[in-house]
Amino acid sequence: MLTERIPAPDRALDMGCGTGLSTKPLTSFARVVVGVDVSEEMLTARAGHVDAHFVRARAERLPFREDAFDLATAASAIRWFGSETIGEIGRVLKPKAWLVVYDVRFRSEMVGEEAFAQWMKEECGPRYRPVPKNEFTSASVASIGFVPTWEADLRFDVPLTQRSLVAYLMTHSERIAAIREARETEAQQEAYLTEALRPFFPDASRASLASVFRSRSSRGKAASESKTARPFRARIGAMRTSRTSLSVADDARDGVRRVLEDAH
Repeated sequence: MLTERIPAPDRALDMGCGTGLSTKPLTSFARVVVGVDVSEEMLTARAGHVDAHFVRARAERLPFREDAFDLATAASAIRWFGSETIGEIGRVLKPKAWLVVYDVRFRSEMVGEEAFAQWMKEECGPRYRPVPKNEFTSASVASIGFVPTWEADLRFDVPLTQRSLVAYLMTHSERIAAIREARETEAQQEAYLTEALRPFFPDASRASLASVFRSRSSRGKAASESKTARPFRARIGAMRTSRTSLSVADDARDGVRRVLEDAH
């Protein structure tokens, strides 16, 4: 999808990269790729070889100089970033750079089973209150001098067993919050979901859930067009890279070093 719409960037930044699954595809697209995540555990758990550089840092205070990247990507993690993040994205991206935000949305639909959507809305929904999230809007993009360019939705169906659907639903923020706030235990939640979902899985069958891969792209205006001031530079001394952030490609070290060391 990106290669059809965006020129190959020199440097790409993957924000909220986690274990690097979202970072890896960028390595065939950009010359230098940097993944950023606040969790050292996630960075340490990277699976397999990813030809990119990884830095432990908060999205709200990126340890990079201004105009360091030609492309920034963010998946579902952007919902949990603080309000300062949008300004930081604008600061580290070059004029006319690209910003791509994407997400996989669970539509609360089961293929061929309308009763599942009704259960999600009328029973499961009220039981688990939504957790407040930061919304990424056209207004927030405009505040850093970017304009929307395209939006695309790709629908796909995911076959799941009853057990795997229970496990998946338990990863959602509203159910995690119910356990964290001691409204129910993990065992109680698993038992409730298992029993409630039983009618949708007769004879240990599989069901297909409808999901949507949603992506949105914005492009920065030229420096002379943007009305957004760039108020400060991040200080590299205020944000350390973890030991898991070592380069995995010697020939790309100079590129990421320039990105990191020029901050003031």
